Amino acid sequence: MKTSFLFIFAAVPLTSLNPGKLTVRRGMAIALRDWNWNDLAQTTALAAAVFFILALFIFAAKLRRSTSIIKLAAEEKTDLAALLSAALESTADGLLVINSDGIRTCCNQRFIEMWQIPRDIIDDHDDEKMYAHMLAQLSSPETFSAEIQGLGSQSEAISTDMLYLSDGRIFERYSQPQRQEQQIIGRVWSFRDITEQKRSEDELRASESRYRSVITVSNTGVWEYQRENKYLWCSPEYFEMIGHNPADYPMDGRANIDEVWINHLHPEDRQHTVNQSMAYLANGSDGMYESCFRMKHLDGSWVWICARGQTLRNPDGSLSSLTVGTNINITGRKQIETQLSNEKEQFKTTLLSVSDGVISTDVQGRAAIMNKVAEQLTGWTQEEAAGRPIDEVFSIVNEFTRERCTSPVATVLLTKESIDLANHTLLVSKDGTERPIEDSAAPIVDAQGCISGVVLVFRDITEKKKRLDEIRYLSFYDHLTGLYNRRFYEAECDRLDKERNWPLTIVLGDVNGLKLINDSLGHAAGDQILVKTAKAIKKACRADDIVARIGGDEFAVLLPETDGFEAAQLVNRIKVLLKEETSGDLEISVSFGYETKTSETDAIEAVSKKAEDTMYHNKLFERPSIRGKAIENIIAALNSKSKKEEAHSKRVSDLCEKMGTALGMEEYKIKEMKAFGLLHDIGKIALSEKTLNKSGMLTEYEWLEMKSHSEIGFRILNTNNDMAEIAEYVLAHHERWDGKGYPKGLKEQEIPIPSRICAITDAYDAMISNRSYRLPLTKDAALAELRINAGTQFDPELVRLFADIVERDTSC
Repeated sequence: MKTSFLFIFAAVPLTSLNPGKLTVRRGMAIALRDWNWNDLAQTTALAAAVFFILALFIFAAKLRRSTSIIKLAAEEKTDLAALLSAALESTADGLLVINSDGIRTCCNQRFIEMWQIPRDIIDDHDDEKMYAHMLAQLSSPETFSAEIQGLGSQSEAISTDMLYLSDGRIFERYSQPQRQEQQIIGRVWSFRDITEQKRSEDELRASESRYRSVITVSNTGVWEYQRENKYLWCSPEYFEMIGHNPADYPMDGRANIDEVWINHLHPEDRQHTVNQSMAYLANGSDGMYESCFRMKHLDGSWVWICARGQTLRNPDGSLSSLTVGTNINITGRKQIETQLSNEKEQFKTTLLSVSDGVISTDVQGRAAIMNKVAEQLTGWTQEEAAGRPIDEVFSIVNEFTRERCTSPVATVLLTKESIDLANHTLLVSKDGTERPIEDSAAPIVDAQGCISGVVLVFRDITEKKKRLDEIRYLSFYDHLTGLYNRRFYEAECDRLDKERNWPLTIVLGDVNGLKLINDSLGHAAGDQILVKTAKAIKKACRADDIVARIGGDEFAVLLPETDGFEAAQLVNRIKVLLKEETSGDLEISVSFGYETKTSETDAIEAVSKKAEDTMYHNKLFERPSIRGKAIENIIAALNSKSKKEEAHSKRVSDLCEKMGTALGMEEYKIKEMKAFGLLHDIGKIALSEKTLNKSGMLTEYEWLEMKSHSEIGFRILNTNNDMAEIAEYVLAHHERWDGKGYPKGLKEQEIPIPSRICAITDAYDAMISNRSYRLPLTKDAALAELRINAGTQFDPELVRLFADIVERDTSC
């Protein structure tokens, strides 16, 4: 007995130990040699330990084999899925480029679609609204908001993070600095929608977790069979695997093989399984024993079991009478095999029903299977196409050369590799209809690695091509005016800068007063100015001239083979056309400058700079009269929106003039007071007609909108140097004597005298005028109201003076 245990322990792990481990084994062998074998308890414990180690070793080997089988099953499933994956389409990332001030310089269509940004925000270049729109969609916008606020920093950081949207989508954002000549000029953000990817990853992690749990609680049964006395020992998990209580069976290694195993076998598997097992165990067999069979569970179901075992060797190398092994529940694997068989049919059905066209061929390149989409696109039915050469059924030509394309099936059969169809491929159907298509062809490989045919997966991309053409158009054209954009213009500058095009003239134009119009009348009015300006310039130019909008209010014209004299005539033609192009009551004014390149020594950049300098020089001289006209246009527009406001402004103007005269102001100051009274509400041009003409009391929001008119009026008038002082009066005409007015909260002498006067005359006229929500007050009642608020809302001295004027002047 001592010698038997010593050889078992020393010999079994010999082939798996390295020299270091061999030393450990020899040490253990010496320890065994000196073991007190007369101590029955210690000897029994050692034997149990040896058997347990051997059982674990065999179990690990069996488990690896089982994993390999499952992996082969999964690979078979993956090979089947690969046939469909050739039809999948990758999506583009959303791209946003911003400068160091956080201002968007460009973005692609995918970015707009991903963030669902309204077109007017993009068109208006309103970055503040764009960021607000993005932040509103985030479930936790704090970090992203902080990064937006820190865009001005020259950070070298490159980062990747996840953005979680409130609607459940997940974006992966990649952020890196944008450099120009070693300087950081902005950042590039790319956004990728990884919602489905993350969902798949989560599902995969959940699946992996379940698999680990299954391994942990799989109750893999361990058994030992003693051939000499036909006793069988089984671990508790062995019985639990088939729903039985281990306590109902002998656990001392003396269980009867019939009771423990054979009687539980499925009748259809019993004879074969027993014969296979007994043949291995009869006289002791070398190698691994493996058998798969069904055992009856206590609940009446059948559990698939994979049993593996190995006969241990004696210290002398001969086979012992002891065989150890494991039982593994492979019911799941069997279910997978059944599922795979079902999925083969499902995949076939799927291929025939997907929205793409699918044609499979045999190894000779003859059509075999077509789905309904392929029948519709090619004009051939399954019955007509079966057995015909694929080139006859799937006829493709090049869109531009009209030459027949090389058969993708022939290429795949030759190279044994998947290929994508060439760009600009047209599918010619049986009736001659041509459709642009795209996608791929892939080999069908059998289990032996041999090609058994080819599958073609293709789709009609007529609509996609149309969208791509639109995107391509937008990449070179200005969306508002239809002219070329700056990107195209700069490329054309380089292309046309050749001697054959000299003299090459650059004409630059800048729309005057556009910001004033946008601020006062809104961007829609400004856009109309730009559209009509573009129309006039385009109409004046030749068909081959390059006309572009290169900025918000800037236009450029490239004139090959054109000198300065011809450029001057062109500018005059444009100005004549602009006079004909009015937008409502607004006159369109554009300042121009031009310069000509005549030789190699003239750098195109320098020519463009000279044209720009000339344009701004002309703009400087034209600006005052232009802004004056713009303000007149704004007043006319305000009066057309509200006749009530027109009458009110005229009455306030008259009252301001009377106050100026009573105060003994100089004549020019009195005229200034009259103009101020006429212009004090010019900022109301930016208010909605609903708010401006509302008959009832204003809501809180409408009141806030109304209060903004003094600041808007200030911005409008401040664009004209001649109006700068009046602009200050307009800004302060709703300040109060006690400092509770708006927008600055000025008080007493801090408020300009003209503004204090206007506050009184404005309030007086409002009180004696008819309002839809109240009747007008009498003069006496209105003066009484002014006196009550003198010293709080109004300058008390000016109120007394104004009351004297009104009481003496019956026209007031």
